[in-house]
Amino acid sequence: MQRSSSQSTSSGSDKPADYVRFERSTAGFSEDALHRAKAAQLKLEHFYKVAVDAAIERNTRCVEKPLTDLEEGSN
Repeated sequence: MQRSSSQSTSSGSDKPADYVRFERSTAGFSEDALHRAKAAQLKLEHFYKVAVDAAIERNTRCVEKPLTDLEEGSN
């Protein structure tokens, strides 16, 4: 990984003069390391997707349950 100081304003954003931009490259990694990193990335993405979906479902049930309790209590 190479670190370069980018002081040009070619991107058009207001970055401070000491802003550091990292150039990311996989050039120094073996093919095996790239495959293992991709596998780890996919596992993490799947884990967080399942966790977020479960949290959304739980929150939806928590919101719906009190509403149904109120409707049943008013009858």
